[in-house]
Amino acid sequence: MQQINAILFRQAVRVATRLSVSKQPSFFGAPICTRMQALKLSLPSSMRSLASAANAYAESEDASSADPKAYEPVPFSSYGNIHPLTMKSIQSVMKFEAASKVQHQIVSQMPFEKDIMIKAKTGTGKTIAFLIPVIEALAKEYAANRIRGKYGREVGCLVISPTRELAKQLAAEATKLVRFHGWGVQLLVGGESSRMQTRDLQTKRADIVVATPGRLLDFMQNNSSFAKSLSELRTLVLDEADMLLEMGFRKELDLIFPMLPTERSTCLVSATLDRSVMDLTSTALNSDFEMIDCVGKEEVNTHRSIKQEYIQADYSQHLPVLCDLIRTHTAECKANNHGSKIVVFIPTVKSTDFYASMITGMLARGRDFFGSRNPRSREPRERLHVQSLHGGLSQNSRSRRSDNFRHASFEAGQTSVLVTTDVSARGVDYPNVTMVIQIGIPSQPEAYVHRIGRTGRAGKAGEGVILLTPMEVPFLQKVKDVVVPPSEKYTRDYIKTLCDFKEGPLSDLASRWDGLAMNMDPEAMERSFTSLLAYYVSKANYIGHPDLYKISGVIGKMYEPFGEPVPELSPKLQAALGAGGARFRNSSGSRDRNRFGNRDNSRFGSSGNNRFGGGDNNRFNNNRFGNRENSRFGSNRFGNRDNNRFGSRDNRFGNNRFDNRDNSRSGRWNDRGDDDFGGQRNGGFDRRRFNKDASKY
Repeated sequence: MQQINAILFRQAVRVATRLSVSKQPSFFGAPICTRMQALKLSLPSSMRSLASAANAYAESEDASSADPKAYEPVPFSSYGNIHPLTMKSIQSVMKFEAASKVQHQIVSQMPFEKDIMIKAKTGTGKTIAFLIPVIEALAKEYAANRIRGKYGREVGCLVISPTRELAKQLAAEATKLVRFHGWGVQLLVGGESSRMQTRDLQTKRADIVVATPGRLLDFMQNNSSFAKSLSELRTLVLDEADMLLEMGFRKELDLIFPMLPTERSTCLVSATLDRSVMDLTSTALNSDFEMIDCVGKEEVNTHRSIKQEYIQADYSQHLPVLCDLIRTHTAECKANNHGSKIVVFIPTVKSTDFYASMITGMLARGRDFFGSRNPRSREPRERLHVQSLHGGLSQNSRSRRSDNFRHASFEAGQTSVLVTTDVSARGVDYPNVTMVIQIGIPSQPEAYVHRIGRTGRAGKAGEGVILLTPMEVPFLQKVKDVVVPPSEKYTRDYIKTLCDFKEGPLSDLASRWDGLAMNMDPEAMERSFTSLLAYYVSKANYIGHPDLYKISGVIGKMYEPFGEPVPELSPKLQAALGAGGARFRNSSGSRDRNRFGNRDNSRFGSSGNNRFGGGDNNRFNNNRFGNRENSRFGSNRFGNRDNNRFGSRDNRFGNNRFDNRDNSRSGRWNDRGDDDFGGQRNGGFDRRRFNKDASKY
């Protein structure tokens, strides 16, 4: 009997090996059901286990012999279905010779006539992959309707992108691709003049429009000429659909879809296909849509070129560990004769500013403790540039800083550090990022992978490190298909030596540490502490549901190195965060001067009764942190310009101590130009806290 089973098994293996590669293709060639799966369904139950074992064996053989890098790049010139003008742009403007694997999967199947769903990760060339078919379809439309193609007044393709940065990046790629067609690409995003955007729509071609959901809905509802121009829409693209839903844009999308023509093609692009994305397909796509999976079974290995580890460190140890990580990595990159570009992810806007200032004060030689150039310093200028990026900045500031980091020098000895929120976690392409550092847990387990995906792109090696307190370590169990080992170097004993600035490895930074500790802004630290407290209360389900007191104790350790007491939380704040006791009573006992808010019904001074400053009475969703734009952790987390967390324009210190009138994050640190670490007269504080000019710091 065993001999018969062995013979049957070998035969099944041969069949499985032959049939498993022959698949019933969808429109894009994506597998729907393999012939082996169909064969197993037809077998009697007694034989299914044998067939399953054989199929598993065949697949394991394929997996062991297959190499993801074995894909042979296909030259773009070999595709006969790409318009000559598009091909000219690909080769002469974009300088692409061969297609990536994802691009080949899509371009080789053109043209497509049904709605499609594409599962593809960022950094794989997916933007070009879906833009080429869109342009080809539009070119055929114009060939059939020459009058429409001549003037380009009606929108041919509408692309909806979740953030301004992604939209601008996508529009730039589209502009390059259509250069020789003579078409126009228009950008509709918040944070920029709607009047200028309206003028461009009226005076220029609008063959392709790239928009964020909020600004798009505003134009569709309040600009009749634009709404009319959408009546002949050929193609709708939902880019980063999972991110659109994560950021709470489902409501806007449900309002947009009915206002678009039903006779259109729709392409939905997403890095993940969770339940919310699948629910969106019922509204956005026709029922007979096709799906192409550009991730497949290799999803687990997409980041295998990235060295990953976690470091267990308290908040009191973050700065020494960060300094050592950055210096060590910079030295390694310099030894390999290239520069270093590091992205540091922080959970909240207020903490982003705080950490950026500390890194600048500790590591940027030739600057004072606040990041300003010190002309009297005899230290050689460190070739290290630190800047922050988050949704609290104006669009101009965000664009400027994003471009600065994107185009930063990569020469040996040059180091660029971008301290940012999740506004930079998805889709934004920063070339040559060598390391990603995450401070604390991200907003969702999936965001961990998106963050480390900023490095190790285009086949290059990268490094990913996440700093976690003991309270946060259970979060790693929520991250699917990724095993993050503990750091071998950063043990408990080694971290203790780092914290000894007098005799440890960072002893050369002792004087800078003393100066930083002496000049630390207590209000900035308090803002960071309170924002982190609210953030971790909302993420308690990822870290074992600790109560407010434990979370406060863990985050409060950030005060230990500076000799500052942990701020006392008012009873009102405790109640808002879910604590009913009097453990954190305000020692002043004042009802009117709530330390963390003002007298209206909003916990942090924002309009309405929303617990976190949003506008729709939603406890955690719908712009949870009060941002009106596209960033998840957005601007003015604890209030808007007129109801700022620490007071309004008639603050007792005069000129709005903690907020100003020109989109500056926190008046005390900013000048009129939205600069990250600038300063302007603020009531009793008439010296600039940081630098004197509108430089990038």
